[in-house]
Amino acid sequence: MKIYEYRTICPCSYSKYQIGNIYMISKRSEEETKQVAGEGIEVVANEPFNDGKHFGNYTYKIMHVKSRIPSFIRWALPDSYCHCHEKSWNAYPNFHTEYAVPGMGDNFVMIVDSYHIPYKHGDRIPENALKLTEEELQERKIVYLDILNGEPKPDQEHDISNWTCQSLNVHQPLRTYLKDPIATGNDSEPPLWTHNYPGDMTMAIKVVKIQFKWRGLQTLVEKYATTMFYYNLFQQNHRSMLLWAEAWSQMTLEEVSEFESRIYDQNNETDFVRDGTVPLTNTNDHIH
Repeated sequence: MKIYEYRTICPCSYSKYQIGNIYMISKRSEEETKQVAGEGIEVVANEPFNDGKHFGNYTYKIMHVKSRIPSFIRWALPDSYCHCHEKSWNAYPNFHTEYAVPGMGDNFVMIVDSYHIPYKHGDRIPENALKLTEEELQERKIVYLDILNGEPKPDQEHDISNWTCQSLNVHQPLRTYLKDPIATGNDSEPPLWTHNYPGDMTMAIKVVKIQFKWRGLQTLVEKYATTMFYYNLFQQNHRSMLLWAEAWSQMTLEEVSEFESRIYDQNNETDFVRDGTVPLTNTNDHIH
């Protein structure tokens, strides 16, 4: 099993990050559903949960994204394996998300656990925020993502170097906080811009665990997921979240939750090409 811990620092407060994250996930879901006919994100459940220890919002989605699967994987997979089921428990600051592909059973295991903390340069960062076992810690690789100046460089649409947001108290372009514009850091420590940024920041810590048992594809898929897919996904999601900040930064939690519900209802009007499985709506599982 591959275990990667991604740490992403975002220039917004801890409380605003929660709202921005809900908005971003909803918008990205809308974008995915508009791209290819019959594909997108189907929302089976979107409801509160309370397991006695945690409470928040539970979602169950089916991702119909056959055309988005890389060709080096797609050729070997039956069509029924091209639909990924996602169960997620959002109990901010904790998220727990499980992915499954019907028919693959334990041959496909993918879990993403997230924890969020307020951050300022020089703060001590929890070494094991997601409570990994000693064995898991031996396998874990820590990667810091640089949403401003990291690789891969963003296209023009997702470039945040000139981004400002008055309602988030970001009054100067983010690139201002790179004292040397051509300097690049490394992914084993917080990005250089965070050393100089004076405003509120939030760190999203996400641990991805993936195991894909398929002879001939296991190494390729696990490497692709950890070094490319999630690396790029978390970068782009945070960049998009900031670029949409004028839309969500003055929303309340109730308002952004209503926005989320409208988007999901709209998505479900799509005529999805389904995998033939019957969705499970059991919400009795507990967040980890």
